[in-house]
Amino acid sequence: MINTNYSSLIMTRNLKKTYQNPAGEIQALKGINLVINQGEFVGIIGRSGAGKSTLINMLAGLDSITSGEVWVENVPIHAKNEDFLANWRGLKIGLIFQNFNLISTLSLLDNVMLPLDFSGQFNAKRSRDLAKKLFDEVGISEHIFKLPSGISGGQQQRTAIVRALINNPAIILADEPTGRLDSVTSESIMHIFEAQVIKGKTIIMVTHDESLIPRFSKVYFMEDGLIFPKNTSDKKLK
Repeated sequence: MINTNYSSLIMTRNLKKTYQNPAGEIQALKGINLVINQGEFVGIIGRSGAGKSTLINMLAGLDSITSGEVWVENVPIHAKNEDFLANWRGLKIGLIFQNFNLISTLSLLDNVMLPLDFSGQFNAKRSRDLAKKLFDEVGISEHIFKLPSGISGGQQQRTAIVRALINNPAIILADEPTGRLDSVTSESIMHIFEAQVIKGKTIIMVTHDESLIPRFSKVYFMEDGLIFPKNTSDKKLK
């Protein structure tokens, strides 16, 4: 059973994001109010263009906010500069993307070690041992010295998950992590996420796949830059 003894972790207040392009102004987010609690597995469901990826970028401090507020662990992310945010992401946030974002010239092991280097937590032996342990947990320990081109898409996504976990972040933000995977591989990725929730991680996953709704402890729908909550009962992890 997913833990339901929550404390507040993330909150947005009237969050708005507007982009300018040659055709005019695009309102990607239209006043998002969101509360996410510690230990939740949150699904944000919506079609392409609904604003899901923009919201993930706002929560991670990856893009500037037009107006509104983002609070994470009582830190006003909307008011912080890029130097602070880069360090904060390295310590607190694990990011997973649909297209994996692995460096093609580095081995899988070197790819997942990079966040430790950037965050100042790098210790060669301890970091390598931790990476190997995480690769073993996701079932691809035999591939760690291969390049990304030498493994399947599902194995690349597992590598991206290890990279997101290597700093032991409190929060994992996953942008369509199963979008390019077959159903069997997608199921294995969901099991990995569920195992992390059991360990106390908070995961926010955006997806267009409504069949995944029963797997989440909290669900929001997004459409045209707006967000709508869906009440769900407690879910037993499969």
